[in-house]
Parts: sequence; C-alpha cells; structure tokens
Amino acid sequence: SLYKHNPVEEIAKVSIPTLIVQGDKDVQASVEDAELLATGSPNATKVIIENMNYVLKECDKVGHQNQLNTYLKPDFPLNKDLVPAITDFIFDTIDE
Repeated sequence: SLYKHNPVEEIAKVSIPTLIVQGDKDVQASVEDAELLATGSPNATKVIIENMNYVLKECDKVGHQNQLNTYLKPDFPLNKDLVPAITDFIFDTIDE
C-alpha cells in the first residue's frame, strides 16, 4: 500500500464535528470512499454534492479528459452547492 494511515481509523480519533464533502463526479475518490469514511466517526456529517469533482469545481461529466478544464483553469467556477454546504455545517455546529 502507498498509504501509511487508514483514513477510517484516523477519523475515528477525531472527537470534534467533522465535515466530509464528496463530489459525485470525482474521478480520484468515490462516493463509496466518503461513505466508508463517514462510518468511522459518529461526529461526521457527510455531504455528497451533485456535479462536483475532485477539485471542487462544477462538472457534469466523469473522466479525466472530460474534466481537464476544471483542473487547468483557475477561473472555472466552484460548484454552487459547496459554500452553502460548508456554511450550513459551521452554523449547525455553532448552534449545538
């Protein structure tokens, strides 16, 4: 294995609220990876964002070639649901 640590075991050590954000068009990490990671922590909130890829950009296609512009162009927009997901998590955590 190239990885020294198991993410599920590591997140289990975190005792504070944790946000797991995963795009459904991510070609490097899968929705299943995010779901597995979320099982490691009772403090985790998992958000799966439609049409978001690994670099948090709006993307409606899977595949490295289809997503090339999202990786190479810094002005390509972030997914519209990302910031609301983060702010909702922060405000929900503050209210607890």
